[in-house]
Amino acid sequence: MSGGVLSDGILTVQVPAGWIALPGQDEDVDTRIANILDGLDFGENRDEPAGRLAAALRTVTAIAAALPAGARRSFAFVIAPHTGRVEALLSMRVSRIAPGAYDNYLAAARSFSGDESTEVIRRTVDEVEVPTGRGVLSHDFTLPVAREGVPNPAMERTFLALFPHGGETGVEFTLLTQNLALFSDTGAYLMALAAGEDPSAGDD
Repeated sequence: MSGGVLSDGILTVQVPAGWIALPGQDEDVDTRIANILDGLDFGENRDEPAGRLAAALRTVTAIAAALPAGARRSFAFVIAPHTGRVEALLSMRVSRIAPGAYDNYLAAARSFSGDESTEVIRRTVDEVEVPTGRGVLSHDFTLPVAREGVPNPAMERTFLALFPHGGETGVEFTLLTQNLALFSDTGAYLMALAAGEDPSAGDD
């Protein structure tokens, strides 16, 4: 396994190859993205795909920054740099566990049904167990309510809130992708990641 490491003192998560650490809250976005691009192989014709990938990395960095605040690390999944595409966003947030946090999170996950701008379809919420603790796994697809012009593609979203046994901090995993064929099971992917295993994307 390679890539970034998230450690909250109880759980250490290593992200598999292909996930690239995005700029953190205190980093200069343009400088960090330039450094990312310098480390990738785009083939002979670099300028055009590198420009598109830079724009894609800025977009997912902004999406990650809009997620709930906290001690957060986020990663972009780049399978083939020459395509100029980011295939998915993975973000992990560490937070203190308050009394009743598990039940409150479960209730909020079960009651969520979208908002005025977003239609949520095929939503599922499950209580799960991994070796380090129990969790709440939710999954859905979102579509923008406004359909004028060229519609935005559907977004697959998966969230795993992990509450380690006897711990004072929890980890929330967020996995977002518009490539609906990328993962055979996004929930299983996050569960394996949380369990310290090496999940794989695509035909796993």
